[in-house]
Amino acid sequence: MVKANGNILFVVNPISGGNDKSELIGYLKEFALSNNLTYSVFYTTELKGLENLKLAINNVKPEIIAAVGGDGTCNLVANAIINSKTAMAIIPLGSANGLATALDIPKDYEEALDLLVSGRIKLIDTILINDKICLHISDIGLNARVIKRFEEEKIRGFYGYAKQFFKELWEARPSRFIFVLENGKTIKKKAHVVAIANASKYGTGALINPNGKMDDGKFEIVIVKPYPFFALFSIMAAIFLGYADKVKYVEINSYRKIKIMKKKTQPLHIDGEIMEESTVVEVVINPASLRVIVP
Repeated sequence: MVKANGNILFVVNPISGGNDKSELIGYLKEFALSNNLTYSVFYTTELKGLENLKLAINNVKPEIIAAVGGDGTCNLVANAIINSKTAMAIIPLGSANGLATALDIPKDYEEALDLLVSGRIKLIDTILINDKICLHISDIGLNARVIKRFEEEKIRGFYGYAKQFFKELWEARPSRFIFVLENGKTIKKKAHVVAIANASKYGTGALINPNGKMDDGKFEIVIVKPYPFFALFSIMAAIFLGYADKVKYVEINSYRKIKIMKKKTQPLHIDGEIMEESTVVEVVINPASLRVIVP
C-alpha cells in the first residue's frame, strides 16, 4: 500500500480501551524500520486535539495517517482529512472498534499494521449529523444513554459497556420522534432506539443494519419500535445473527437526507462520543468523502 520511503503519521490515543500502548510504540518503530518507512507519532489530547493534529499533518505531510485507538480516534483523524487524497489506516485499540469491525480490519495490531504495506484504498461515504462527521453508526435513545453512562462511570472496555447496557435495558422506555424526509413528508414514530447507520454492524459484531454498505451514497435509519418484554431476546438474537431486517419490531430505511425531531432532548452519540443534546438532529450523506485502508 505505502511505498518504500513512504511517510506515515501515527495518531495514538494513549487512553483508548484502557490499553497500555508502550509495547505498541516500540513495535511501530520496528515495523517502520523493517519496511523502510519514515514515521512520526502524534498523541491525542482533549484540548485543541483537532487543531493540533492539523498542524502536525501540515508539518509532517504524511501519505497515510494511522488512527491508533477506537472510533473516537478514527473520527478525529477523519475530521482532519475529509474530502482529501490522504488515506486513513486503522489500528484498533479502543473499547468497541466499531469502524474497524465494519471494515474487517484485524483486531491484532501487528496484522492491522501489515495492511499499511499489503492493503488497498477504499473510498467510503461519511455522514454529517448536525454538521459533525459520523463514520460508522450513531444513535439516539437507548444505546446513546448506555454510552453516556459508560463515559460517566469511567469503566473502560467491553465489561464496562455491558454493565451499563443491561442497567439501561431494564429501565428503557420508548420516545416519540418526528422524521422529516427529503421530499418534505413527515412520519411520526415511537422508538427505543433510532440508529443512523453508515455501516452494517457495531464493534460487538451485532448487525443492526444487515444490508448496509459504506460506499452506496446512502445511510440507513434503523428504528427499534416498542416491543413486549418477551420479544426482547428474539430481537437481540436477530441483531446478533444478522436478520434484524426480518423482525417486525425493527424498521430499516435508506436515505440521503433526513431531519429527526423530538419533544425532549435525549443523548446522541456519534461514533461512540456523546454530543450536546438537542431536540433536532439533521442528517445528510457526504458520498465518497474518505479514503481508508482495508484488507
